[in-house]
Amino acid sequence: MEANLSLGYQDLAAVLTHINVSSPPVNAEVKDVSRGKVEANLLSAAVADFLKIGMQKSHLVSGFFQNWTDPTYGERVASTFRKEYISLRSVIPPLHPDEIFGQLEAWAGGASNNTPSHKAAVLAVMAYLFDRCEIFEDAKSMGSV
Repeated sequence: MEANLSLGYQDLAAVLTHINVSSPPVNAEVKDVSRGKVEANLLSAAVADFLKIGMQKSHLVSGFFQNWTDPTYGERVASTFRKEYISLRSVIPPLHPDEIFGQLEAWAGGASNNTPSHKAAVLAVMAYLFDRCEIFEDAKSMGSV
């Protein structure tokens, strides 16, 4: 939890450049993850909790992409994540959705995924992409569970 509180752009840059540092807003409102999307993807309560932790700093990811010199970088990161998700979803025998999430998290973190700050950055990126992009299935396209 301490690592998540101190998460900044530097931590995100390490994660986002694997696939402008500024202070985060002090009183940023934390948006909750979409319960419908969690349910549509059959994700466990534990994964939903990880996403909720990541959502606390997902505004930093948004700011990172807005301030990055290449305006297409966010789209390219999302596209790469989507391809990895589709690849994991296509594994035979099928992986449980929580396993897919875990493997995506490990893939996004890379080999240096060994500090709490780095793990918090990965969760922020995962939550941002889960919320804002079509990395997992959209609740509307899957129907409510």
